[in-house]
Amino acid sequence: MTIIQGEAELLLRKERTKQEYQQALKIVAEESQRVLKTIDDLLLLTKLGYQPEAFKFEQFDFIEFFNEIVEQNRLSAANKGIGIRVNLQSTDPSLMIKADRLHLRRLFFNIISNAIKFTPEGGCVDMRIEHEHHKIISYISDSGPGIASENLKKIFEEFYRADKNTPGSGLGLSIANSIAKIHQGEIQVESQLGRGTTFRVILPSQN
Repeated sequence: MTIIQGEAELLLRKERTKQEYQQALKIVAEESQRVLKTIDDLLLLTKLGYQPEAFKFEQFDFIEFFNEIVEQNRLSAANKGIGIRVNLQSTDPSLMIKADRLHLRRLFFNIISNAIKFTPEGGCVDMRIEHEHHKIISYISDSGPGIASENLKKIFEEFYRADKNTPGSGLGLSIANSIAKIHQGEIQVESQLGRGTTFRVILPSQN
């Protein structure tokens, strides 16, 4: 909001060129979008914490669901020069899960988009799915800079960002963690500086 206000005040001080107006309006539009995204995330966190009845649980094939999400993220990865590899280690032709499809999609999009964001050009995001003891375990690994051990326990906190220079509200992982808990699951993370980060999303299966 400070940036939006500053740009507006700057425009009002004196007459500007067409290019200057266009540039300022572009900044205002971009910052407005970030503010709206933050508000949307905060509203979602409120719903996750106090309105579990808003979730619609249904049974569906997790492998098909996960593959759809991967394909939807390939373009953004390719635009950054990043590869995506997927390995399905489950011997089951399908893995059934009872979940809220919309919110579970948000969980995986938040984690995968983070992996893409922090992986440098030419790197790769690796994903795999395992099925054991009635649990679906999804691994999402990036080849980014990694997270210092003292920061690992903070990454699910609201508004926390290890790198203050990276765009974002710091709410994505907090939302993902809340969604996992509502599904009777959990998210685990391992990381080494200079060697990347791996998230494990563990959810109960119906198989």
